[in-house]
Amino acid sequence: MRDGGNAFDAALTGLCMACVAEPVLASLGGGGFLMARPAGAEPVLYDFFTQTPKRPRPAGDIDFHPTHADFGPATQEFHIGLGAIATPGVVKGLFTIHHDLGSLPMARLVEPAAVAARDGITMEPLQAFILSVVAAIFSATPESLALYRSGQREGALLQDGETYRMPELAQSFEALAAEGEALFYRGDMARQIVEDCRSRGGHLTVDDLAGYEVIKRAPLIRDHGGHRLATNPGPSSGGMLIAFTLALLDGVDAGTYGGPDHLNLLARARAATSRARIEARLDHDGAADRLLDDGLLAKYRRDVRGAPAANRGTTHISVVDNACDAAALSVSNGEGSAYIPAGTGIMLNNMLGEEDVNPQGFHRRPTDRR
Repeated sequence: MRDGGNAFDAALTGLCMACVAEPVLASLGGGGFLMARPAGAEPVLYDFFTQTPKRPRPAGDIDFHPTHADFGPATQEFHIGLGAIATPGVVKGLFTIHHDLGSLPMARLVEPAAVAARDGITMEPLQAFILSVVAAIFSATPESLALYRSGQREGALLQDGETYRMPELAQSFEALAAEGEALFYRGDMARQIVEDCRSRGGHLTVDDLAGYEVIKRAPLIRDHGGHRLATNPGPSSGGMLIAFTLALLDGVDAGTYGGPDHLNLLARARAATSRARIEARLDHDGAADRLLDDGLLAKYRRDVRGAPAANRGTTHISVVDNACDAAALSVSNGEGSAYIPAGTGIMLNNMLGEEDVNPQGFHRRPTDRR
């Protein structure tokens, strides 16, 4: 922004840097969303989330297997392998948003990430912990283990305070800036991904990558407390759930902001939202209308009691600039599939192996859908 860039330049630069600094959470091989509100204009949602394969292979023909994340007192099962990869959208999102809203050259936006990946960056405590949780995934293939192996502790992944370098990822950023998104969706990177999927048990084909498009959606608008919220519409569930939680809180005296009564109320409202998420069948069409139905809201307003549900996080970046351009960007790679196309340094997602986004069961997701 000191260079004259706007909020959208800053958000995209942050996205690129997150791929280096938060390697489990963010990747060019994942998907995401940007809520953009250019100054003086209506907000628009850029959907560059992952897409299900156009022609999925039979379950018996794919590389798809369970692994476990170790949270200490509990473990959680995820599925990885080439058969867990959905069509990535981050690269397309990066270039589409830059084309529509950016002001600085793409080479400038990827520069901080490329420099950090090549020269080295320090593993922060939170990122080291997250990496330890998914150690089974990031150690599952020789390529991933080579990239994330600790240089200080034998048999372990990168540790807190350790400097790590990702020279191939630096080259990928610079190549994309020079050649454009076609490198990933139609060029050498695409050919590598497609060939590996064909020979090693993945779903993605030339048509999946070449046919991927960013979708611009009208936001879900909700008024609350004298403010107007623009959030992510369907088929994503996140914005609907935020709107539902706020609707539960309409007209409620929450006491002092940030005080015990306020935080307790928020916890109960979020717990109710988690239960309503199941009842409203968010994986079916018309979910927003069902979720925000007056009857369902009334039921859960009476039921805003109980313990808060556990929630997992992801990478989120918010920026507002001096011109009042506003950007809210979220990106996720799931937990990663453990597959890294040769020479790229980019781990692809495991969204087809994520239970949360496959509510009808693995291998039963509708084809060619967000």
